[in-house]
Amino acid sequence: MKLVGRQVPLAAIAPAGSVMTYEPPPAARPLYGSQPPLPDIVMVDPTWAGGITESRKIVTLTESFGLPIAMHDCTGPFTFLAGIHLALSAPNAIYQEHVRAYVRGWFRELVGDPVEIVDGHILPPTGAGIGAQLLPEVLERSDATIRISRLGDA
Repeated sequence: MKLVGRQVPLAAIAPAGSVMTYEPPPAARPLYGSQPPLPDIVMVDPTWAGGITESRKIVTLTESFGLPIAMHDCTGPFTFLAGIHLALSAPNAIYQEHVRAYVRGWFRELVGDPVEIVDGHILPPTGAGIGAQLLPEVLERSDATIRISRLGDA
């Protein structure tokens, strides 16, 4: 692993749109000169990167460069589940980030218990589709904001 500065790995979070736009921050330019290095680790958040399809393209690209990939999640249970599925399909995945308080707390208020974590390992979801469904009572909550988009709506 290449290390930059004070022995800190160079990581890149795949931006919305594509990892193809990756550029290290200007403050790091003195460390690499005119040729930016590849990051040591690429982190993908399936929601911010543009969805599962775009995230899968990023996974494939990182794999082709021999780079490890990590799935980011601090946005909700469905992003977490998408990241788990992507990580399971990627031989270069090194971890799936999660916040225990979210998984044990408010995720359960939205989707029940979609994942099982045993000895620090997330087991593959067993539910249909992405592995969970929104609990019906969520739609009845007084604090729920519901937006419905329909084809042709402006």
